[in-house]
Amino acid sequence: NNGATVNLQNPNTAIMTDPRRIRELRAMMSRSVALAQLYFRTPSQQLSLDELTAINKCRLLFQHRSLCATLVAKFPPNYTFRNKQLAYMLSLSDMKDEITDLNLSQSFGRGQYCGDGWKKLAGDINISRWSTMVLPTHLPPSPTHRTRFIPRESPFTYDFVVPDTGGKEVVEWYMNFADEYLFNNYSTQTFRQDELQVMEHPVLASIREFLAAEHPEHQKTNVGGKPTPILIRGAERTLKIAVGKSAKEGRPNGFYGGTHFVDAAEETVRKAIEKLHPPQKMNIFAIAAPRKDDGEAYTQEHILNAFLSVYSAFTAVRLESEAMRREELREVTNRFVQTTPGQPEQADFLPPLAEKDMPHVAVMTGNWGTGAFGGNRKLMALLQLLAAVAARIDTLVFHTFAPEFTSDYLFAEEYLQLLLYPNDKPGQPVQTQPVANLIDKIHGMGLHWQ
Repeated sequence: NNGATVNLQNPNTAIMTDPRRIRELRAMMSRSVALAQLYFRTPSQQLSLDELTAINKCRLLFQHRSLCATLVAKFPPNYTFRNKQLAYMLSLSDMKDEITDLNLSQSFGRGQYCGDGWKKLAGDINISRWSTMVLPTHLPPSPTHRTRFIPRESPFTYDFVVPDTGGKEVVEWYMNFADEYLFNNYSTQTFRQDELQVMEHPVLASIREFLAAEHPEHQKTNVGGKPTPILIRGAERTLKIAVGKSAKEGRPNGFYGGTHFVDAAEETVRKAIEKLHPPQKMNIFAIAAPRKDDGEAYTQEHILNAFLSVYSAFTAVRLESEAMRREELREVTNRFVQTTPGQPEQADFLPPLAEKDMPHVAVMTGNWGTGAFGGNRKLMALLQLLAAVAARIDTLVFHTFAPEFTSDYLFAEEYLQLLLYPNDKPGQPVQTQPVANLIDKIHGMGLHWQ
């Protein structure tokens, strides 16, 4: 496609050279993915890893690239709470600029930002939205790949350095604990992980406004119960906001959750904000967690939906990371192909990147969906670990937030070991298991919503 040439002698691409097989794959790409795929895929629909990757590349629904400053200039955020206006002004300032009542009133006409601080933002921003991904039938998907899990007993942070990557370039992704609508609550009085992340990355609020105005059909991270993760590459993090409890700094209850941030004194907010020089370039992915319904116990459908949501997001993260590497290498290899959203006939059937060129993909996550959404911490941790294995993520860093939650994570990691590697011994091959059987076992744990 697009003039690309595939080396037919390369054993990695042999499965892609049969025209009949390619027609079958494209037919599968064009069909919607249902939860029942786990149970009703026929033997003829078993896919190799390369075929699965080719199909999932075509789950891309939408892609947009823009200069960061241009996007913010055209789609400024709307903040009505004074402390959020102040934090946004500081995110675009040099911290040497004096921000006064007059500055704020002049920069926020009727709540909408009308200043020119956006001129300080650099680089471009890449937004993509993906449909529900096709699952492998068995786990682990590869006998040679092993996901590494690293727990951190801390709030969600951006300062962890991934160790021991074998010399590979690390591509880090940070989860956004999303609402169904991307960044939907950024301007409200609340201040949880979602709102805090938007406050520290000023372009994210403008992405919300851009999608709502120009592409409202692509602003949701879940449609009809099916996940549609949204990925953002290259967002500048210009602030670090301290949210922990500190009576000395005027935050006896901290800023996290509730209205503590918008209710705080201006001096307290200024003390809590650290300007980052230079800004950090971040990659963010957003996916909505399932919400608690009227029942107490998790049904099999609840578990499948949650697993498929996080698996789809993690798979999109890996595909985007590999696309980033292709972009970096394209002038040398001339093998980069842009997949056209929603058009399987434009699928990228190029062979995978050489092992030496593959990125080390790291996901930073935590207690997803376990707050206002009522998710069980043990289950949500377990499903994220399992999804990381299924999506072949290299490192998953899990922020447990507090000591009392660490035990739930450790339970999940130990249970995953029993599920996937019950007879794990050096030199012995890993036995794969049907994904459907693993979901059945997890459902059999009888876990309840919190």
